[in-house]
Amino acid sequence: MTTDRVAFQGREGAANVGLRIGIVVMVLNSAVIHYSLGGTLFLLNALGYLGLLVALTLPFGPAERLQGVIRVALIGYAAATIVGWALMGPYFQLAYITKGIEVLLIAFLVAEGVRAGGVKAVVAELRSVPSELRGVPTELRALAGHRLSRTTA
Repeated sequence: MTTDRVAFQGREGAANVGLRIGIVVMVLNSAVIHYSLGGTLFLLNALGYLGLLVALTLPFGPAERLQGVIRVALIGYAAATIVGWALMGPYFQLAYITKGIEVLLIAFLVAEGVRAGGVKAVVAELRSVPSELRGVPTELRALAGHRLSRTTA
């Protein structure tokens, strides 16, 4: 795994600070909106966002060394939230606003990753994710398909 720390000093620092502030604001907005909706699923979604935000912003220990991995995890989490909403709903105005925030969050995270270590570093981080984790969505889809075929038969 590569280590990519975002520099917050010098000429490049101002843009990096702007990106990080945008990321923090968007994660907090998503967490607050999901929390306000009530229910276990929305509460867990809010806690997941907050946990990843804390890990991303910790300036010491393993979190500091794994910034790139945490960034990729947050991208995946936001993407999974969007896909889950697209599959299950509910489809109302606040949901569309929240999904827009999450798309912007993904864009900001990718931009921060590129600034921290370039496109090659982002690709390296994605490749460093264990292959067992990459297969999980396929296995879940197969399991869901198996259950659907049993209930419809």
